[in-house]
Amino acid sequence: MNDAPAHHFDRTLSGSLRKACQMLSLLTAPSRQIAVPKLKLTKSTVEKLAPAGGEIIYWDEAIRGFGVRVKPNGTKSYVIQYRNRNTGRSKRKTIGHVGPLISFAQARSEAVRLLGEVVRGGDPVEDTRSARQAERMSELADQYLTHHAKPKKRTKSVANDISMLNAIILPRLGKKAIAEVTHRDIQALHNGLGATPYRANRTLALLSKMFELEASRARFPLRPCENSGHSGKKDESDRGPGLSHSPDLMRSFCHRRKQCRFRPATIWSCA
Repeated sequence: MNDAPAHHFDRTLSGSLRKACQMLSLLTAPSRQIAVPKLKLTKSTVEKLAPAGGEIIYWDEAIRGFGVRVKPNGTKSYVIQYRNRNTGRSKRKTIGHVGPLISFAQARSEAVRLLGEVVRGGDPVEDTRSARQAERMSELADQYLTHHAKPKKRTKSVANDISMLNAIILPRLGKKAIAEVTHRDIQALHNGLGATPYRANRTLALLSKMFELEASRARFPLRPCENSGHSGKKDESDRGPGLSHSPDLMRSFCHRRKQCRFRPATIWSCA
């Protein structure tokens, strides 16, 4: 057998060394996530987890998809990993940093809750993203004034709406996403206006109209259970705080929000 030329041998050796160096670089890269066996995660084991050369996630033996991520700088975070049931896409969500603000028991409980949502078809990562992008009540108020009140109502009525929005509704609800506004929020706002029952009912009517217009803007049909307006009788409109005097209005709220594109944070009471 003839010996291979020396220059060919040198090129082959150089290529092999280059590949070996590339593999070594990948294995020792700080950002590389190192595969580790599952552990029985407890408060004490989480406290003892030490950083390594790369990012490591220690997965819990008991709860599939729940783990603790440890970064090279020593930062630890509780995480969950799951697959979207519709797309099959793998996603990861951080529950919180290991520390005084969230205990192991709280993180574990939250992981069980979130993973339970996944089993029911939910997507916690997408839900968080949607919540951040959700329209706020302050934006709904602007839409109401621009597209309904100012073009269609008298100047005095518009001024009254602006006054109720600025003095009552927006300070309490302005920063909330529309989907997060619950029956309890509306009831608390209404009950807080016990000294001015007429204004309390006018505020409730204004909120009703805002939600109605938002549902219409989302192109969902409205089928109110019953007439959402007040009876017009003085003793009804001036009865005072509390929603017991306007069940039709609250049932209308409930029905409209069920048909709208949002999902209320809690179930509205329609009894």
